[in-house]
Amino acid sequence: MHNGPTLKPIELRVGIIEHMTPDMARIVGELSAYGGSRGLERTLVVTGLVPPSRAFLAKRTTEMGAEIAEVAAELEAASRTREVLPEAIASVSCGLDRMSVRMSEPANEQQALARTRTEPYQRTQPPPKEHHYRNAWVGSASIYDGEGKELHTWRYAVEADADRTKLANRVAADVARILHANPDAQLHCIQDAAKDLRVLPETLARVLPANDKPFVELVDLEHLMGYLENVVDACDPEGDPNDMKGWYRGELLRDDGAIDRIWRSLRDKIKRLPGRNTKARNAVAKALSYIRKRKNKMRYASHYAANLPIGSGATESTCWQMQQRVKLPGQSWETRGLRAILAIRALALSDRWETAWLPYAAAHRKEVRTAA
Repeated sequence: MHNGPTLKPIELRVGIIEHMTPDMARIVGELSAYGGSRGLERTLVVTGLVPPSRAFLAKRTTEMGAEIAEVAAELEAASRTREVLPEAIASVSCGLDRMSVRMSEPANEQQALARTRTEPYQRTQPPPKEHHYRNAWVGSASIYDGEGKELHTWRYAVEADADRTKLANRVAADVARILHANPDAQLHCIQDAAKDLRVLPETLARVLPANDKPFVELVDLEHLMGYLENVVDACDPEGDPNDMKGWYRGELLRDDGAIDRIWRSLRDKIKRLPGRNTKARNAVAKALSYIRKRKNKMRYASHYAANLPIGSGATESTCWQMQQRVKLPGQSWETRGLRAILAIRALALSDRWETAWLPYAAAHRKEVRTAA
């Protein structure tokens, strides 16, 4: 091909990945899941390797991670065939959430267009950027033993503009595999009550076999407690002398019908509050609005007594662990770079990097024969 790319047979045979040998690419990829290029360079030096430049590491990691992100579902499927599930799985929980990430974006649409090179070439100042916080997506699937102890958590994350249905499909695929191997395990989908998170329970209903026992959908206890604690803070500005916060929590964990009594007490409370548009009335109104259509998803006591999950701690933990990597001091991201690092970190945090690497690296090796 005239002016086509130069093909190096030995690189095709070895499976060179982004100008790195497979072993080097694997090491660089996994280390990048836990820190930026500066830390990655230092780690390579300490381990006795002579690293390439930080610019090389950052660019090649982004290209490799973006490629991994495109086939994340396939790599996870390949990992499932090699994973051994713990014994005695009693329950499964899953959920989605959002986390804010600082993005670097063109100041206007015209600057987002690719610039054409001029002849003769003149170095020009890069177009100005604006920084905005966008809500990326995270997900988790966790397994527990009969005492409610977490055995393992699989984690997922994609950028704000990604297709959330595809993310939900990946979570559901892991859940379906777990339930297939443990048909007696109870599945709980635990999330905040935001509308855009409905995609996960809808996906579970579509993906899981109809003859399986239905899964339980719960509003995360701590999200509900946030509204109730705001009511206490607004109505008792001098403190909480009667420990109403503790009473709310205790009742919810003691009796499945507690939410109905709490609902009625809040309705009575708002009728007695003086004034309009006060802090206290607004707090009670928000709690009533939050509870009104979701009471059946706020019955925790029987699940709590059976050591079944009632909170979205695993999903919140996923948000926190992803933010540890993408919210380093001074960091801002372009979409491609964020997509890449989230894909790599999700595999690493799920203990899937090694099993996912095998099919990924194999796809870069080509059979090379002499021409006839």
